[in-house]
Amino acid sequence: LAKFHGLEGIYMANQVLNADATRQGETPELQTVVTFDAGAEWFPIKGPSMDSRGQAYDCGSAVSCRLHLFFPHNKQGVYGVYAPENAAGLALATGYVGAAGLIDDVRPEEMGLFLTRDAGRTWDEIRRGAYTYEMGDHGAIVLIAKHRQVTNVIHYSWDEGKTWEDIKIPKMEVINIVTDPTTTSQRFIVLGKVPRALRHDEESGGVSLNKARMVHIDLTALHKKKCEGASNAGVPESDYELWSPTPMSGNQGSSDSCQLGSKVVYVRRKRGHRCFNGKEHEGHNETQICDCTHEDYVCAYGYERKGDDCVRQVNFFKNPEEESLAEDLAALYKNRGLQQTVCSKHPAETELKLKPAYSLVPGTKCQGGLQFEESRILCESNMTVEEEVEYHW
Repeated sequence: LAKFHGLEGIYMANQVLNADATRQGETPELQTVVTFDAGAEWFPIKGPSMDSRGQAYDCGSAVSCRLHLFFPHNKQGVYGVYAPENAAGLALATGYVGAAGLIDDVRPEEMGLFLTRDAGRTWDEIRRGAYTYEMGDHGAIVLIAKHRQVTNVIHYSWDEGKTWEDIKIPKMEVINIVTDPTTTSQRFIVLGKVPRALRHDEESGGVSLNKARMVHIDLTALHKKKCEGASNAGVPESDYELWSPTPMSGNQGSSDSCQLGSKVVYVRRKRGHRCFNGKEHEGHNETQICDCTHEDYVCAYGYERKGDDCVRQVNFFKNPEEESLAEDLAALYKNRGLQQTVCSKHPAETELKLKPAYSLVPGTKCQGGLQFEESRILCESNMTVEEEVEYHW
């Protein structure tokens, strides 16, 4: 599981498609899925049609050309999905495009570095191979190094992987690239180790005892121009654009897209503009509360999804009387004309609590719009005289 930090309710995971078969020893078949409503509904993501070299993936049909992403603590030991805070929908991940079930057997040269700009809806391969990576300046700078290989080069991109430039460093195996935890800095620390074969001190002819290296990279001079136009983002002369998370069910880029009952508009640098954000850049602009729609509801306790509707689960309760009452209450909620029939069928009930088949997704901020309300109906025919007087009083 991986969370898009700074964005509410957006997570990614690898779903096992053949869970029953894996218990018999078969290889797990995985597909990467994303949710925009804190897990109420999950969607498979669409893989890119072209790789970073502009070539179509050679893996057969669309079914066998799935995009599989690695997550933290994977068996391969490669870097997983990384969606830092203050990067407004940007994330990096190691993955591959191919048939399901091979994720533990994929070689590093078959992997790729993938980037998303829309919080996991779509992904593009920006570099072939497995890498160690980090973001800075609110996602405007990406630093990468070959994973588990001795190298003397750090690659960096200022346009989110469209183009790359190199920085020479002392030879080492890069273990990690770190920066300010808020991902707003343009300074980085590269941590690495020197393999035994390279520990020979060339100047003195002796053997160096230093097994680790730390390199400081300062990219504050990469762009002298500070990005301008945050207050009028979206117009051609501004260095900034407006972006909002859009659920899979919505049209990407639409003005009425809502996620968890609200629309948050983020201000972020346009991909190809040569300028820096600075640590003080404010990542979002405004939040607009939306009307409640079906997207803000999940099936209530005792109900399950069947197509677009929530239907009551049969034999949900083990107690026959409890199961019978639940069935009748579900029918009464839809048709109040059954009140007398239900009251007569359940003489022990003096008050019927009617609950809808839907409940709001936890965390949604929606107001108004589509509402499913609870209600109470009295069975006066089942009451004693004292109970009836008490209720009316």
